[in-house]
Amino acid sequence: CLLTLALTGCASAWVSHNERIAPRLAELRAGQSEQALKSWQAKADTDPVFALETGELARENRDFQASLEAWRPLDQAVSAPPISAQQWADNFAAVLVNDRVRHYEPPPFEQVLLKTRIALNYLAQDDWDNARVAIRQAHELEARLKIEQEQRQQEIVTRAKGKQAPGRVRT
Repeated sequence: CLLTLALTGCASAWVSHNERIAPRLAELRAGQSEQALKSWQAKADTDPVFALETGELARENRDFQASLEAWRPLDQAVSAPPISAQQWADNFAAVLVNDRVRHYEPPPFEQVLLKTRIALNYLAQDDWDNARVAIRQAHELEARLKIEQEQRQQEIVTRAKGKQAPGRVRT
């Protein structure tokens, strides 16, 4: 039974993103943007990539509120503290069963892009106050990510120096 669960989890993980979005792209190409949006929204609750794309599709349809709603969970994930040991354990277990159920950690550029797109949605709605907040959050996020990157680089340099063989000692 466990083997079956593992194999079905692994098999579903092998489906590429392109295969998963093909039906929705076909709807878009056929001019059925409303139907495509509904299809994407159904998947957005369980898949962060679909949530990003749902928000973008809603934005393209000028439904800025639906776009913000699609992006809200992702925005909260970006604003949340680093994941806990329990979440790491859950992620490890998810990889064994199905890679798609693990905690989503967007790359830095995606985090900043998300905040920027949220700000643009607010601007499109003439909501200048929330747009300013989102822009400030994007700026603060960029600054924090830069500091984290510099710290990682410093750690690498420090480790590299610690592994160097000591030179000849002059007497």
